[in-house]
Amino acid sequence: MKTENYQKAIQNIFQRVGQTVTQDISTLDYIMNVDAMSDTDKTFYEAYKKYGNRNHTWQDFKEMFHGDVATMQKTVQHWRAWDEINKQAAQTEAYAVKVQKLLQKYNLDSINDTNLKKYKQDYPDLVDAFADWLTHIRRTHPNYSTFDPQVAKLEMDFAKKVKSIAPDDKTGKINLITDYLKQMDELVDLRNGDFVVGERIEMYRKIISSNKQISEMLYNFDNLSGSEKVNLAHMILDESAKANGLPRGTIIEDDAPNGPHKLTDSWGAAYDRRRRAFIFKGSGANFSNVNRFLKTLAHEDAHRVDFYNPEYGMIGTQLMLFVTDNYVNNATIANDLYEKWATEQSSYYLDKTTGAALQYAITHQKI
Repeated sequence: MKTENYQKAIQNIFQRVGQTVTQDISTLDYIMNVDAMSDTDKTFYEAYKKYGNRNHTWQDFKEMFHGDVATMQKTVQHWRAWDEINKQAAQTEAYAVKVQKLLQKYNLDSINDTNLKKYKQDYPDLVDAFADWLTHIRRTHPNYSTFDPQVAKLEMDFAKKVKSIAPDDKTGKINLITDYLKQMDELVDLRNGDFVVGERIEMYRKIISSNKQISEMLYNFDNLSGSEKVNLAHMILDESAKANGLPRGTIIEDDAPNGPHKLTDSWGAAYDRRRRAFIFKGSGANFSNVNRFLKTLAHEDAHRVDFYNPEYGMIGTQLMLFVTDNYVNNATIANDLYEKWATEQSSYYLDKTTGAALQYAITHQKI
């Protein structure tokens, strides 16, 4: 997304969200200007909130059905709402853990359709656990997927070129990745960013208001130790995992000046998708006040959404394929290039606005 358009969009949403929290009104509906919608548009908007992919807009959702309310309502009666999908997805982790523990118990490498019959007699509990996991995982799929032929073409071009690079030519591969990263940047579409920002703010406000321990710790944030701040982050992120259909993440606290994760005071947090872990410098600058703390959580949590539930984030599955398979961090490529990753663009789009909105609500006792 072009830098000037990106910055202008962030400034605009920041201002509009500010108006909602100072007036203590519904963030999401105000941002989306629901009061100005026709009755038909409100019907599509409400259906979109329940069923629509977040990487396109409610207007796109309306166009899918050619603006025909009856057709839409007839179709979505067979769809599952996001609340249901996300709840199911958040529960699948427990089934996956159970399968993994049974594999370790029986000293087996894996279980799949090819060895299912073989294992049925000797390991019935493992086969049953695997069947439960499959049942849950099949219920977590979104109702539909969006498709961009330009993204598909770039991904196919990249796949062909990367095969011509020698396995030990790391520089050649990184150069190719950065070349396509620049091209993918032109196709990052954050048109629905405002909706996602509003939805995330309302989600976090609900998490905070419904948990007395979380709210009291946030009100008393300046008096918390670094470890207490990390524990608070853990509680908020676990609740977000339930709401957004995500695996619960472990928390790694790395406060050492030259710790293994190389966190600095200015870059005091990271999300490691391979380990499903959040890494925090609890005494660092990003945890120095409640605004920066909540901004940091929103940023890293958005990465988790994009990686594990991409149709519920701004990015969508297509762009996430390139990110997931080819991701390199800002220790390897220049920071201006690093920020062109679709995941970084989505996280930076919402983090400052979300942090400021939540901080204001906490400071003024509006949660």
